[in-house]
Amino acid sequence: MRLRLLSFDPDILRLPGKSYLDSLPNTDGEKDKTADSETGQQPINYFVGCFANHLQPEIAEKTALLVSRIGKGEPVVPKDQTCCGMAALAAGKNDEARALAKKNIEAYEENDLPILTSCSSCYFQLMTYEELFADDPEWHQRARLFSARLVEFSSFFNKNLADGLKFISTKESATEQKVFYHDPCHLRFQLKIIREPRKLLQLFKGVKLQELSGGPQCCGQGGLFQVAHPELALQVRDRLLEDFSSLAVDKVVTGCSGCLLQWQIGLAAKHKKIQAEHLAVFIARLLQ
Repeated sequence: MRLRLLSFDPDILRLPGKSYLDSLPNTDGEKDKTADSETGQQPINYFVGCFANHLQPEIAEKTALLVSRIGKGEPVVPKDQTCCGMAALAAGKNDEARALAKKNIEAYEENDLPILTSCSSCYFQLMTYEELFADDPEWHQRARLFSARLVEFSSFFNKNLADGLKFISTKESATEQKVFYHDPCHLRFQLKIIREPRKLLQLFKGVKLQELSGGPQCCGQGGLFQVAHPELALQVRDRLLEDFSSLAVDKVVTGCSGCLLQWQIGLAAKHKKIQAEHLAVFIARLLQ
């Protein structure tokens, strides 16, 4: 995986010199649990995920910015958080996945605030922590409490941007943008979160959503699938890009880290004038 990342064109993936978590000031990770005195809103935790932490920290930066813009102040970001464990579990390393899950559960037990995620794959994996500890009563209960606090990105901001427009100002003269939203498989199938990200994007003037005639498709990334079966993953990706080429699109957006990277690589190879961005980055650009 490291060699594959290093082989990417620098214009597609510029590795940052410091991770997002390492760039944060050293604090104890705790924050007042009461409502913010100015907005009356409760603060929120943020689970960053490996991609936004190590590869594209702009996602984490813009997520934190959006949280503050809706009146919740700076999100609480425990520095002890780690990988969600999806890759380990997919590789059959159950003990490693459970160890990572324990570290994350412990990291967020410092408070009882909701836990926002910016990666749909991380969100899916974090939601399955109960299953990892089905045979361990103590950790099963702790995992259940942890999972109950999770908040998916598009659902959270769809509600809070719609309800909290008094805290933000959008650009009055928005240029029309034809936007294609890519449905991550982890949201589309198991969790059925399909309408929320589209409703979120439609909150903004000038955004015109474009859809594939045959409906959403897999991008071929599939976590470790594209590492173990790169040729098949490439076929799935190119089939999607072929159907995508029939659309008039200015920007591709998604909420999954793996899907985002797959789109960025694919667009660089097939549609160089079109860029793919995370929802957080795209939305932040629409705000003053």
